[in-house]
Amino acid sequence: MPDLSDLGFEPVQSAPEPFASPGWEGHRTLYLRQASGEQVMVIAYVASDPAFAARQFATLAEALRTPPPTVFGAPTAMVDEASPPLGEERRSYRARDPDSQGNTVWTDIYRAGTVVVIVQYLGPASGDSLAVRTAAASRTLD
Repeated sequence: MPDLSDLGFEPVQSAPEPFASPGWEGHRTLYLRQASGEQVMVIAYVASDPAFAARQFATLAEALRTPPPTVFGAPTAMVDEASPPLGEERRSYRARDPDSQGNTVWTDIYRAGTVVVIVQYLGPASGDSLAVRTAAASRTLD
């Protein structure tokens, strides 16, 4: 999993991905920037072959675009967002409306060969999320 300490994020939880299966291994790490409360979740999967990874990417990308109503603690509508230019396939979404504290969730999913990476960032709606999202994804894909 990536080192994000130069961006002020430290890992606070790390574990094997509970949705792993034969041919689909994964790990997730939650990072926290103590000073601001911003969070980054990185989930990385490795598939048994590129075709399986592509199918999983398509399924996950759609699920992340239309999450269950309370997956983020309150009903959240996601809208398309520009993706950092990484991987062979990519999709990005952002919560349409900030929460009551002015924070927004961005979700990015990437595929490169047999690797699928999901990056979820929770931070100020008015902030620049792109640098953190790009760093987390590129360091995981490398």
